[in-house]
Amino acid sequence: MAIPAPPFVECDQVHAVLAVKDIPAAIDFYTKKLGFKLGFTWGGDPPTFAGVNIGKVQVFLQKGTPSPQGCGVTFLVGDADQLYAFHRANGVEVTAEIADREYGIRDYGVRDLNGYHLSFGHHLFNAGPPIKIERVDVPVRLEKRLSALLQDLRNGRGEPLPFAQFLFQLVASGAGKRIEPGPAIIVRSAPLGADPAALLQAMQRRVERPLANL
Repeated sequence: MAIPAPPFVECDQVHAVLAVKDIPAAIDFYTKKLGFKLGFTWGGDPPTFAGVNIGKVQVFLQKGTPSPQGCGVTFLVGDADQLYAFHRANGVEVTAEIADREYGIRDYGVRDLNGYHLSFGHHLFNAGPPIKIERVDVPVRLEKRLSALLQDLRNGRGEPLPFAQFLFQLVASGAGKRIEPGPAIIVRSAPLGADPAALLQAMQRRVERPLANL
């Protein structure tokens, strides 16, 4: 008998399930000590099942006999150092100090109140030897409206505008308008901390015509 081909399966979530002695106590530990958010509880009062969230990840807590031997959960977060400091301040047991690992992640380990090992880390994007960046001139053909916008985003000396000025120009152009070089003078002479809305209005008053009419 021929073995059928496996079906195409979409799967975008996976949940670790941890057996814990006391659901309310586990919820309290994960939310107050580890920084998770309570997702749901189920099974009456006291509950026998719960979900706790960190970012977009949810872990299930199920009432039962804890079995932490050979079991652990790893979380990739945005800033492991920030979370590490929070866990340290809350007296969480740290089993592995935070450090850069050879596998390209900066992480650390803790143990929860039922003995489960949890690790938290973030990717090291600067791992490995530095990469030499070489720039080359490449001739390009631009759509007329984009070319006009790029010309407007340069000052009278042919130099690129500072980022803040570029941002104001870009926002205004996103409304379907072509900005004259003049508004760059308005932005350049504006005092630091000026109201962005007022600057944008001043720029829009200098609009020549809609991009669509070019």
